[in-house]
Amino acid sequence: AVRELADADDLVDLASVLVDAWLLHLSDDETGTRASLRRNLEPLANLSGLSDATEQAVAALLALASPPSDAEYESHEQTKREIATYLARGGSTGREYLAYQLDMSADYAAELGRLDEAQAKRIEAVQHFLQLADDPATTSEEKATHLYRLGKLHEKLGQTEQSREAFTRARDVYQTLSDADDFVLFHLLELTDIHEALGAQN
Repeated sequence: AVRELADADDLVDLASVLVDAWLLHLSDDETGTRASLRRNLEPLANLSGLSDATEQAVAALLALASPPSDAEYESHEQTKREIATYLARGGSTGREYLAYQLDMSADYAAELGRLDEAQAKRIEAVQHFLQLADDPATTSEEKATHLYRLGKLHEKLGQTEQSREAFTRARDVYQTLSDADDFVLFHLLELTDIHEALGAQN
């Protein structure tokens, strides 16, 4: 619709803004991030009049967001199996990395249409993040991040109530940290995402 209504110069400006916005999303863990990136940027690839910098950024982002192949997925799974035993011995740090790997692997599986496999991995990751969040040795900063990731996983599983509960707990922990000297940018980004998620669920 925008392409039909806007003139050529406006489209070029909007394309640059859109590319910059997606550059800010590169660290997102959401399962739909890569697919959304492709859906939003593929129309720009054939748009004339883009600056060299914007063209290069579009090409790089689309390459980064290309869907995984079955071979890439199997390679990732093999690596995960090889290191899983060592991660299990790594205490909370190993458990956190294992949970993150399960979540990322589930995203790959979902993009390949292996939905049952993706769901099983996410359910396993949920159990890890639950244990991490409730571990008495976990710091407040770690607890907030674990609860945030838990909320994102419940979202992916379509579990709205559990997602709301995890996000609410994460928000409450973050609010106790908001005046701390070590409240860093990624804490603020997660807290912003939490408020947006809770607002959307209301």
